[in-house]
Amino acid sequence: MRMSVGGLARVVLTAGGVLLAVSFASPARHDVAQAGTAGVDLEAVAAVLLTDPQNGNLITLPGIGQQVFVGVVYQMTGSSTVSADVSASIDGQPFCAGLIDFQPGQQRLIVCTGPWPATAGTHTLRWELDDLHNVVETDETNNVAEFTFIVADVDLVAERAYLRTGAGEGDEVQAPTPGQAVFLHVDYQLNGTDAAVAVDVRALIDDEVWCFGTVELDPGANGVLCQNEWVATSGDHVLRWEFDYPNFVTETDETNNTATLSFHVGGATGCTGDCNGDGVVATDELVRAIQILLGLDDLSHCEALDADNNGNAALDEAVLAVDNAINECRL
Repeated sequence: MRMSVGGLARVVLTAGGVLLAVSFASPARHDVAQAGTAGVDLEAVAAVLLTDPQNGNLITLPGIGQQVFVGVVYQMTGSSTVSADVSASIDGQPFCAGLIDFQPGQQRLIVCTGPWPATAGTHTLRWELDDLHNVVETDETNNVAEFTFIVADVDLVAERAYLRTGAGEGDEVQAPTPGQAVFLHVDYQLNGTDAAVAVDVRALIDDEVWCFGTVELDPGANGVLCQNEWVATSGDHVLRWEFDYPNFVTETDETNNTATLSFHVGGATGCTGDCNGDGVVATDELVRAIQILLGLDDLSHCEALDADNNGNAALDEAVLAVDNAINECRL
């Protein structure tokens, strides 16, 4: 279940079932639909949890003791307003109910105005539209929406962002060479629950989203990766992983959901002469440096030789490469 509720018209019910407020124009109440009424269908699209009944944000995992509000997104098919009873229950216990004027057209949101104090454990929110079965519909099977969720004091920690030569395998890469294909990885720790938690995760390269999705995160220490490779381009880059970036999960610490890695591909800020970015200038890389100086090879095959990043390889840069080979790279 992933949706934005900010643009939905809202009907707010008190826990006792009295209509408290309507955020769109409410027409006069109509009689319930009778047999033979054409094209009427009430669809319960999704049961949701919110931080506030009027302008709240969606949440999928409340913290223990958090005051949450329960809602249902519905859509009505038909040509005119229809009145019907609706009810919400939590773990089989009635929570709120009332008579609503359902309006056709856009998706709308009904919310109970009374908060539910979240208690630890697994819970099920159930909404029923036309629960007294007074409305004759073209489809009587889509009037119920349920959402099963857990309540726990969880903490999701993004621990380390890194690059590897394969997806979930291969060597870790500190500084890719230009044109090298690498895969974006991140390690995380999920504390405070024994159950998997669905979380929105994304990876960004230089503030551009590279991959994203809703991931079932297992508790404990684990990892996530992008299945699509990133081909390294010259220059300085920043990989950033973000967990729960829409803030659907309530956590004991909301400040540790991001892990970043700054790295350089080729050129001036690396170790001069270290063509493959492994932190060592090897003999074959010195040979390549000489070939580039003599015009027998192209600088694009070892951009790390271009210490001043001017697009050319010079003798002093080759000398620097020899020094790095003898005395090790000083990064």
